[in-house]
Amino acid sequence: MNRILTITTLSLLVLNSNLYAQEMQDNENCPEDELCDEVANATDKPELKNEIVKEEKRSKVLTVSQPGKTSTTPIQKLDNSEKSHLAAKEVHIEWNRNISPEDKKDYKWILGLGGHLRAGYTNIQNDISGNYGQHDGFELDAARLTVNGYFKDSAGFRFEIDGAVRRHGASNDPNALLSVQAKDAFIWWAPIKYAKITVGQFRPSFDGEANLTATERPFVSRSVMSKGVTGIDGPNVLKLSRSHEVGATLSTDGIFFDESEEGFGIKYAIGATNGSSSKRALNDNDALAYYGRLDFLYGKMVRVGGGATFNERTIGLAPNQLDETVFGWAADLAIDVSWASVAGGVIGESVSNTTQNEYSRLGFQGSLAVQEPFLGFQPKFRYAMLDDSNKLEGDALTYLTFGVNYVPDYPFRLLIDYTITGEQSPTEIDNNKLEILIEASW
Repeated sequence: MNRILTITTLSLLVLNSNLYAQEMQDNENCPEDELCDEVANATDKPELKNEIVKEEKRSKVLTVSQPGKTSTTPIQKLDNSEKSHLAAKEVHIEWNRNISPEDKKDYKWILGLGGHLRAGYTNIQNDISGNYGQHDGFELDAARLTVNGYFKDSAGFRFEIDGAVRRHGASNDPNALLSVQAKDAFIWWAPIKYAKITVGQFRPSFDGEANLTATERPFVSRSVMSKGVTGIDGPNVLKLSRSHEVGATLSTDGIFFDESEEGFGIKYAIGATNGSSSKRALNDNDALAYYGRLDFLYGKMVRVGGGATFNERTIGLAPNQLDETVFGWAADLAIDVSWASVAGGVIGESVSNTTQNEYSRLGFQGSLAVQEPFLGFQPKFRYAMLDDSNKLEGDALTYLTFGVNYVPDYPFRLLIDYTITGEQSPTEIDNNKLEILIEASW
């Protein structure tokens, strides 16, 4: 009997010790009465109970002990879903080419995917000579895929590839093949807010029209000043804008005098490139081309700016090569409000070469596009001029383009342009051009 009483007494003492220890642990975990009451009443609120259980799972730790030493370093116990969540925080991918790294700072890498597809029909008036207007039909204008990468918010890259590079080159061969070509391909680093260093392949900041992307322009093609005349459209004339080149630049996305970025601001870009098309693997000589541009801004509505370039280039094929010195300048204006877009620009270029032949070239363009607010139509008009040389008579081109766009809902557009081409005597030809284009961008 005494033995039974002794065992019972010891059992009660052990139970009481366990209860006391549990109470002390609870007191340490719940120093505030309100929190303990919330946990105690969680059974009456299923949604709150679920949140508490999830929080407890995240807070579970293991203490690593060694002989003679106790480590206080917690080791997180994670289930598979939590491990997947942490891994996902390394990279975030989104179908948005304009993704902003400031909005998702929890991720180490942010990738914004985008691109555009442009296809349509082109009809060129048949010239009496039979050289132009003989190959009307459907065309694939562009098929681009763009990847913008941001490492946190101070570095990143851009890679853009086009699977339908224009087939109209320097020759008039309509059977030239479409090719795949990298467009933008560069790495950038912004050590401070208003200075960004870019190295790779890009279009230099020179004239405003050429720096607009295809999806930003209200017209199917850039003006004759910026694009020139190539292929089967007419006699070949070099453009005044610059193509993609390989080099480095120091620039900013915009310096505004207020945080809202709705008032006055400026943009700048200075850099050096090879001075030749990015289609070439190497520079055409040992000299670099230099660029600079400055823009004055008023929010996103007004931009007034200008640029300059200097390039010592080598043209032709060895051994029949020619050295040229080119100085170019540009000035332009763009006004974009909710119902209208107005743009204008001028580009000049002076060329001198080793044969002591010096000449200048000049181009101008002005355009207006008005947004109809009810049905999505956008009437438009553009005047453009290109004088290929001040030393030649009858080489000036005057292009009048008018048409209408239909923009039912982004990201689709229907663009219709009709261009009346004008050449001076004695080089007049019949090559008026109709362009119909459907565009999808993402």
